[in-house]
Amino acid sequence: ARLKVTSLSQVYFSIVQKESKENGGALRVRPARRQVVEANRALQFNSPEGALLPVSLDENKGQVPVFYSEKVVFEINGVDRYPFFFRKDDLDAAYLRSIPSSSSSSSSSSYPSSSSSSATADDVIVQPSRAEGGRRSRAKSSSAGLPVGLVRVATLDGVVRQMKSGEIDLRNAIFVPSTEALEQSKQLSASG
Repeated sequence: ARLKVTSLSQVYFSIVQKESKENGGALRVRPARRQVVEANRALQFNSPEGALLPVSLDENKGQVPVFYSEKVVFEINGVDRYPFFFRKDDLDAAYLRSIPSSSSSSSSSSYPSSSSSSATADDVIVQPSRAEGGRRSRAKSSSAGLPVGLVRVATLDGVVRQMKSGEIDLRNAIFVPSTEALEQSKQLSASG
């Protein structure tokens, strides 16, 4: 067996969104459990008081959360870009990077600053700080970052549906891959 690195759009549009009859069955993109928990926290915090229906995502239904905030905007080549993150920690890192007083604590992030006009798509990659042993520092990500009231959650399917329908202008939206996905794709590319 051989693994091949491919883009999300190549898999998503040609396989995931096709009718299950064409594929011989349903194929779902499955999110990380931790990201679903983070999404559900934000959804519950931001849901209107007294809401009758529970607001939550279900990882078993292939509901992939994407995180965004009006407080995090990248300027890339003079154009404002609106990032959607697959990991809440990456949204937090981008938010912390945008705060001038915390630039020293988040200097390992390679997000473009709001004043950057020469950033490229490669500059949007997150390099979050790591604790000893190469593991992500949970204490830092849970105690610092974007306040939960400013975190917005959508689903990948919902954003794609809105993009395709033209319901909302998302031409300047960008999807920011997780650092783990980038690291794995680099390893696969190097070994293949």
